[in-house]
Amino acid sequence: QLAGIEPIELPTDRPRPRTGSLRGGSLSFTIPAARVAALKALARAHRATLHMVLLAAFETLLMRYSGQRHFAVGTPAAGRSRAELEGVFGMFANMLVMRADLAGEPGFVELLGRVRQTALDAYSNQDMPFERIVAELNPQREPNRNPLFQVAFAMQNVPPTALELPGVESTPRASRNDTAKFDLGLSFVERDGELHGSLRYAVDLFDASTVERLAGHFGNLVDAILANPQAKLSAL
Repeated sequence: QLAGIEPIELPTDRPRPRTGSLRGGSLSFTIPAARVAALKALARAHRATLHMVLLAAFETLLMRYSGQRHFAVGTPAAGRSRAELEGVFGMFANMLVMRADLAGEPGFVELLGRVRQTALDAYSNQDMPFERIVAELNPQREPNRNPLFQVAFAMQNVPPTALELPGVESTPRASRNDTAKFDLGLSFVERDGELHGSLRYAVDLFDASTVERLAGHFGNLVDAILANPQAKLSAL
């Protein structure tokens, strides 16, 4: 899957520094409930999940920006695939490396099929630690790039629950996070039928206005996909 994978080269506002500072910014946006319902219907029609549809749309956006047909996207897995781990405290999350294959001139539905198969293959091997894969592949390391993938995608569809402890009241508070682990990361949380998106970006590379424009382009792609899922990627 990862043989010959090349770093994704997105157009940046500034040259990549020799070492990354991890300084990050974020942009929030929302996909309305009506469009979310349509995206779910598209997923069901092709035996896919909402996560897979959104990942395919994100890969289309990355292809249009970079001009590359092959690249990798990292996506987190909870790492709790075994029932006996459900009640265990600790960090089990692992990053899966999804190879994006947009070769040829596929339509969106064809791309969705590729993304679906890649995701299922990755899920079946999700217990293999990312660090072990990096060690085995031993790619050329650069201090200013994450190994194997430089962009990430996450979909959180588990409803938030209150922390309940005997004799203790808890209130969730948002924490400030000014870091970016990757060049670009897109994440979604589903709440009240809407998708609340967040684009986190490396401020060493991107201006806020660039990321705002990118979010707008993602919305355009979603609209175009829903209007004609069979359309070629170059026509969306």
